[in-house]
Amino acid sequence: MRKLFLSAFVVLSLFAVANAQVVFTENFDYAAGALLTANGYLGHSGAGTNAQTVVTGSLTYTGYAASGIGNSIKLVN
Repeated sequence: MRKLFLSAFVVLSLFAVANAQVVFTENFDYAAGALLTANGYLGHSGAGTNAQTVVTGSLTYTGYAASGIGNSIKLVN
């Protein structure tokens, strides 16, 4: 019985301290019309032929505190 209680306590303790953290955030806070390669991104797969351009308007996600910040990019295929 003692081992069962100890095991349950350890498992429940793990759930009590578990929390989520933001690992990476990219708000695309760059000037509209700028190329991503001008802001530190590297071109790949035919670099420079179809570079991504920053456009006005941000992406939104309900409930996300950083939603609606910055701009977005337009992909050209």
